[in-house]
Amino acid sequence: MSTNSDTTFLYTSQLNPKLINEDFFIIDDSDSQLQVLSLNPVKTREKINKFINDKVEKLKVISDFDFTMTKMHLSVNKRGSSCHGVMEESNIFSDVYHYHSRKTLDIYYPIEIDPNMDNVTKSKYMLEWAEKSHNLILTMTDLTKSKLKLACDIAIKNPHVELRDYLQHFLVLLYKHNIPLLIFSAGISNILHELLHVSISNYFDKYITNYHKDIENVESFNQSKMLSYIDQYIADYNNFYLAHSLKPSNSESSLGFENDELTEIYVHGHETTEVELVDNDNDQNKSIHLHEDILDDVVFESKNNIPKHELAKVISEEIVDKFFIISNTFLFDDETEELKGFSKPTIHVLNKVAGNYIENCNFFADYTIDENGFYPYNIILLGDSPGDIHMTDGIKVNPDSCLKIGFLNDKIKERLDNYLNIYDIVIIGENQGFDVPLDIINRVIHNKSGI
Repeated sequence: MSTNSDTTFLYTSQLNPKLINEDFFIIDDSDSQLQVLSLNPVKTREKINKFINDKVEKLKVISDFDFTMTKMHLSVNKRGSSCHGVMEESNIFSDVYHYHSRKTLDIYYPIEIDPNMDNVTKSKYMLEWAEKSHNLILTMTDLTKSKLKLACDIAIKNPHVELRDYLQHFLVLLYKHNIPLLIFSAGISNILHELLHVSISNYFDKYITNYHKDIENVESFNQSKMLSYIDQYIADYNNFYLAHSLKPSNSESSLGFENDELTEIYVHGHETTEVELVDNDNDQNKSIHLHEDILDDVVFESKNNIPKHELAKVISEEIVDKFFIISNTFLFDDETEELKGFSKPTIHVLNKVAGNYIENCNFFADYTIDENGFYPYNIILLGDSPGDIHMTDGIKVNPDSCLKIGFLNDKIKERLDNYLNIYDIVIIGENQGFDVPLDIINRVIHNKSGI
């Protein structure tokens, strides 16, 4: 591997985490630096500034779920679970099922991350893996809706699954500012929806407990009341970081805001630093599947007499149900609530192609082509595998209007070159948070560049 002097740190952030540990907003207690690389930082900055200039109305987000929104390496020093892994790690099913599911993981995961295997060959293995996993669940478990919920609860409490730090706040901002989010996953929609809902509910429950101990039961909860809680939460969040975590840089190349802007918006201070770094297919299976339960536009339903302890759950439901999901889906019997099958065709890591869903997913309800022949939106694409860069294939996105951010979770030395070539921004290392996507979203919302 050769050295490429053009590769630079796009961000270098220290979260200054050892402050007021009892405070709700302290999330990261590590001393590790945020390592963010871009093979072409000039072009990357141009894209970000274009997004800022075009404003929030033209912004959409498409994200993978497993190990993009969630951590691969947990704070308890073990590997995190995928959606399928939630079933495997629950220990509420037979030993035979758990044995075979873990054996399947051991066989196919090395194939998924093999940088030397071509995508055509790898795609066949990925489909085989997904279908074997689904068949194991169908034939070796007695899964019901209630057991599914129990498995998700176990995954969060033990934990086997953790959302990346700052993801909750990222999702709150998308909700607040009507930025459409499509979660495009080879996992299981029922599970990822439940994981998001419970995690965000727990998050807001802690927030309400710590910041609003005097809150009473809510007699009438409507959209105006919902937004007032969201506004107060954002204000509390921003005020905390403005007081404790901002580190503005005086460097001319700073990626942080100017001092007179710090009171307007939370963002970490960043610096650009040159470093020496080593140098460094498209499978469009025409599948049509949607998670229909939560694709339609959500109409806010007013609720009455909400107990204080239920408020966080209601807020979480309203936030999560606003997002769009394309993924594999458990199909349950309406009467017995027992698992009867899986949605078809099967979605795996190498056949996630948005062009297959333009007419079937309301995320693309406004799909048009402008005079230049492009979809007239800016897209932030978030993924953790080479296959995730194809999530925008087929919707004619202007390459200058698609910012691809990749999380490189493991096998860094072997895979870094490829990631630098296919993603605009590569976030490296264990348990990195959503700092960078959150930063970019904040800049677009507040129309502040400074890059």
